[in-house]
Amino acid sequence: TDVGCTNPRSVVSFPGGVAFQCDSELYLCDRGLQVTWIGKEVRDTLAQFPNITSAVLVAADNEIRWTCNAADAGIILVFDYLRNAWMVREYFDGGVIEDAIVHNGSYYFATSSAVYRENRDTHLDDGEYVDVSIILSATNPGSGPFSWNRVKAAQLIGTSLTNHDLTISIARDFSGSTQQDKTFSAGSSVTSAGPLEQARIDLA
Repeated sequence: TDVGCTNPRSVVSFPGGVAFQCDSELYLCDRGLQVTWIGKEVRDTLAQFPNITSAVLVAADNEIRWTCNAADAGIILVFDYLRNAWMVREYFDGGVIEDAIVHNGSYYFATSSAVYRENRDTHLDDGEYVDVSIILSATNPGSGPFSWNRVKAAQLIGTSLTNHDLTISIARDFSGSTQQDKTFSAGSSVTSAGPLEQARIDLA
């Protein structure tokens, strides 16, 4: 292969093989010793936060977490290797993240001024909601005058662990702004804590 590890702090072993940073990209050397580029979907994020300071396997969540920094800000780049999905986690103090580990089943990360621990017993942050944005890829309904009849609604299904607000937004034709929004307020039958959360928006 024509790539190799350029940052030893980015190396992490997981059931799919070994992941590592080469220049400003993330690659996987799988169990068959084939090297593939796994970081395509997050290349813009990694270009903004190119300095990886830790790579940790969080096996309980089937995740690899890289702490990534810019000059004065840090994020945690998360790869769910079962779903082959990427996430970005930002923290309220916004500072540079020095390092991270998993100890006794808990994920810790350190900034220059504090050490933070992920607590699995609560889904709040110091009693406040944790803001989460989930952005899905574009859906192509096909072509022709009746194509939009194929996409009538969007539905979110999940588990509500704490009472919360929820907004579903729809953007069309790759617009940077949304054309349709629906909000389910905290305390509603959709967003109250319970084993099944179902939220639906009919496309205009």
